Amino acid sequence: MPVLGIIGGIGSAINTDFNAVMPSLAWLILIVVIGTFDALAGFMAASTFGLLIVLGGGINSADSIRGLLGIWVFSFAVPMLASASRPFRRKDAVGIAGMWDRTADFVMIVLFGAWAAGSMFGSLPGLTGFRPSYADDVSHIQIIVLVVLILRYLLENSAVVLTPGRMLELSDTKFPDPSNAQVVISSLFRTASFTFVAVVFIGNNWALWTGAALYLLPKLVATVDDSFPNSEALHRYLPRGILKVTFMMLVARWWGQLLTSNIDDAEKMLTFGFVFLGMPGFITTVLGWFGRSSSQPWKQNWFTRICGLILLVIGFLIVRGVLLG
Repeated sequence: MPVLGIIGGIGSAINTDFNAVMPSLAWLILIVVIGTFDALAGFMAASTFGLLIVLGGGINSADSIRGLLGIWVFSFAVPMLASASRPFRRKDAVGIAGMWDRTADFVMIVLFGAWAAGSMFGSLPGLTGFRPSYADDVSHIQIIVLVVLILRYLLENSAVVLTPGRMLELSDTKFPDPSNAQVVISSLFRTASFTFVAVVFIGNNWALWTGAALYLLPKLVATVDDSFPNSEALHRYLPRGILKVTFMMLVARWWGQLLTSNIDDAEKMLTFGFVFLGMPGFITTVLGWFGRSSSQPWKQNWFTRICGLILLVIGFLIVRGVLLG
């Protein structure tokens, strides 16, 4: 797979005449398919593409760098974002309850991964400053990624059944926790990247730097939040998992409509929205600093599973614009 990634990166660079723009739809599809099957291979594809663009003299503006960053993330982030919603594999999935959980994992992985791929693809024209004729083919990317995620899920779980010893040997790796210094350096670097990309859409103004501060602050506080007082009651009732995702979508939709109804100017709406649409998520993060653990967590049962299914349907309908559109 890494070799295929390198081939995809070389072909994409040649396709763009070594310019930092989106390659043809076929090459982009190849890269995202490779990266969805194997994040490392996708990383190799984008790194090869970027290296050849740099050597070919294709970096001639800030948009060129942002475009490379966008294609780079698009090439390997899909499986990482998909697995952030639910795991590709579970060790304790047994019985009917286990089958239910694995089915929920499957649905969440493919839907969330496809949605994320479409969102990243849709942002590429704005980052590169180049809008190709296929820029609106978001649904094609989503369908392709959805199919690839289905295949990966089936192949990966088949490997767990057919070669359990080998799978355990490859995946049972424990890494040490990062040091506080590493967390701080990484957070500063990510915030700088976030600001560099966001300035294209927001402009260099108060909203950009306020949004950057709201992005950076939780990452820095996470290094010391263990010293904060902990409320078990707060942790117990804070939404998590699919409940949190659906709740945040509902709040974001309501909050967005409230801002839109009170701000008529489109430019002001963009700047104010950039900051204030992130406030609900920031507030829940702050609450999480003081509600980190509980001795009586909620137990999973069939009631919570059915409620989770209902919330999943609601969340999907919100994303598709069927509810609250």
